[in-house]
Amino acid sequence: MRPSFGPPPPVYRSIVKVLHWTALAFVVAALFYGNVPVIKWGLLATAVLWSVGYGSFGLLCTPGPVLTGILRKGFVPLHIVMLILLDVTALMLLNAEPGPLTGALRTVTLLTLGAGLLHGIFHLWRHTALGDGALRNMTPRFMHNML
Repeated sequence: MRPSFGPPPPVYRSIVKVLHWTALAFVVAALFYGNVPVIKWGLLATAVLWSVGYGSFGLLCTPGPVLTGILRKGFVPLHIVMLILLDVTALMLLNAEPGPLTGALRTVTLLTLGAGLLHGIFHLWRHTALGDGALRNMTPRFMHNML
């Protein structure tokens, strides 16, 4: 259900696209470089901005008419789970000691990256096999001619 704050401003879709790719960059950077201030605060800012946007305007994504069955029913809940995973990773990183990721923080970060990769593969499959243009929702406009 969409919150009652009205429709999102037109620029919000562009912001969500930037947040997609920024979140990926920060999660990968955290795995390679560990918990350093730039990564910690960058991932937290990304997660907070995305969560506030979701709380204000709801999800912008839709399953599209071609998806059916369990994929259609799970579409929105799984996108919400992705956002929650990003939030949990950011909060755990915020509370962790500086240095390489270890233990539960490393596990959650790897889980977030793995879920994000599955997310991307799913949308790649939608775009190519179903032909519903799903990648246009996730990529910047200058890339649309290549899709």
